Amino acid sequence: SLIVLAIGALLPSAGLAVAGWPSFNSVFHTLSHLSAFGWGLLAYVIILGSIVTYGLNNFALTRTSPSTVSIYVFIQPLLGAVLGYTLFEEPFT
Repeated sequence: SLIVLAIGALLPSAGLAVAGWPSFNSVFHTLSHLSAFGWGLLAYVIILGSIVTYGLNNFALTRTSPSTVSIYVFIQPLLGAVLGYTLFEEPFT
């Protein structure tokens, strides 16, 4: 929607205002030194973690009620934290 696009356009400006240019410069420096494996992981997160996920969310909204979709969307981080704690002994931080 238009609101999401506007917020997405304003967030980098807010980050520059708060963190300053040196912080962004270090991000660009880090990206310039990524290996092929690192770029693959970044592409995986962008494509599957964002684009496909939002597409599937919109697909689910056309097939079922918004309340059902929101339950799945909002319980996923909690379930991930609990599974990480129980299966991989990751600490809660």
